Amino acid sequence: MTDTMADRLRYERMTPELLRDAINELDRQNAEITKLKVEAEDENRSFALRWNADMRAIKRWQAATGRELVWPDHADLCVWLLEQLDAVEEKA
Repeated sequence: MTDTMADRLRYERMTPELLRDAINELDRQNAEITKLKVEAEDENRSFALRWNADMRAIKRWQAATGRELVWPDHADLCVWLLEQLDAVEEKA
């Protein structure tokens, strides 16, 4: 069984070395938390970008098909968008 820092602090005599180890462990954990928060913020930004783009595409599809209460399958939506792009490029 691995002793955690909390277990060591609870059951061992407080020594400067033990307290230093505890502070170092807290610093390590705080650094990890900060890193994970940054990663979570990045994931949230990426999700928001994708979500907003999908919503714009779905609204265009709904307006074009008249099916305003339906969300198309993502693959079908991508095919439809590519067809729209092809149509615009043919006109150009």
